[in-house]
Amino acid sequence: MKEGQRLTPDGFKALSKIIDNQSILNEEILPVLVTISNSKRVIPDYLIEKLVVRFNPKRVHSQLIKILENELLLKLEQALENKLISDQVLLIFVFQGQKREKLSRNIIIKIVDKFLTIENQLIMQQYLSVISSVIQKKDIFEYEYSTRIRDRLSSTSSVLVSHVQKALIYALEKGNQDIVSKSGSEFRTLISLHKVKLEKDSIRALLNLTTSAIFCDENLK
Repeated sequence: MKEGQRLTPDGFKALSKIIDNQSILNEEILPVLVTISNSKRVIPDYLIEKLVVRFNPKRVHSQLIKILENELLLKLEQALENKLISDQVLLIFVFQGQKREKLSRNIIIKIVDKFLTIENQLIMQQYLSVISSVIQKKDIFEYEYSTRIRDRLSSTSSVLVSHVQKALIYALEKGNQDIVSKSGSEFRTLISLHKVKLEKDSIRALLNLTTSAIFCDENLK
């Protein structure tokens, strides 16, 4: 199965029958399912249940583990819409981000939105470390500008870039000295690595900080 191709419901049923007739999952079936799960498409529950049943902890199943991991993350992302458990679920993605795992655009925005409500300095540092890892990824904002001319990049603010800047402003205004210093460093990364033109609120927050006697950081000047 080539990347970009979509498997039909009948295709999933055919795979299910093949799995039923195999004593061992062969090297042809699992790569197909890995490709599907990597593309963020949900694999039917009945097929996942069969894979779980076939899982043998005494064997090496790296591809099978990847499939189950991807499907679990998709389910967890859907669970973020449940306000009763969303904070707990979001922490799972925060821990993923701290390990520099790739996060979806939707998850990054939800992490930023949550960050803007946090006052505890230790928790702020946890969330800021994830936002920092996002900023430091070279291609993180590229797809948002895919239909625009490259030389206009610096004058264009995407939704994700705007969210990230709001998070860094919040860190400057509410954080301790370590958080403020980290935020200033990530503003520089936005400019130097991603060629982002800072929004007026970002510039204002940075200017206010450089005149502050409390947080006088030479790196921010």
